[in-house]
Amino acid sequence: MDFQVIIRNLPFFLQGLQVTAELTVATMVGGLIFGIPLALGRDSHHRIPRYLCLALIEVIRGCPILMLIFWVYFLLPRVVGSYVDAYTAGLVALIIFNSGYSSEIIRAGLRSVSHGGVEAARSTGMNWIQIARYIVLPQAFTNMTPALISQAVLVYKTTSLVFVIGVIDVFRAATIVNNREFRSYEIFIFVALVYFIPSTLVSRYSRYLEQKRFSRVGQVSSA
Repeated sequence: MDFQVIIRNLPFFLQGLQVTAELTVATMVGGLIFGIPLALGRDSHHRIPRYLCLALIEVIRGCPILMLIFWVYFLLPRVVGSYVDAYTAGLVALIIFNSGYSSEIIRAGLRSVSHGGVEAARSTGMNWIQIARYIVLPQAFTNMTPALISQAVLVYKTTSLVFVIGVIDVFRAATIVNNREFRSYEIFIFVALVYFIPSTLVSRYSRYLEQKRFSRVGQVSSA
């Protein structure tokens, strides 16, 4: 095996990796932005928003991400009435996909907040915004952090699918280099490590946070 092919094309791989990282961060942020109203609507006391959000979440979670990417890529230009580049279409599809899963993580985080703490804050005269800002959201995001980190790992690996519509992420960069160099083993071993090493390290950190949270809860309960 000749891994010099990696060194020769390293700048191109790094450009693709930058696109992958940008897609991962933007997808996580977008998933949270759209996932929060979905989560709140899913737990609404009103039937229409509750059933509407439930239907959206189930459709998103039940739709294969690859099909969603193709739908957005071919349908979005018709909706907006102008050309949409592959990067934007891929990002929109990833955000839609992630919002369905993030909404369930957010909903679980909000439900994990003790009602006793909320009632205690309400008895002190705090309004709804203050309760949400100082009581509910800090506790909820602390509880959902491990799950969000695990979701970020999933998003990081899922971004590789945007190569099918021509986005030059690290996986697409690998296929381009392979078509020119014909070094499949070396190139895709390198790409596998690019996905495997960060995913493994971040997943271990997520498990560490989860174990730390459970041990802290156990100490509080025993006290």
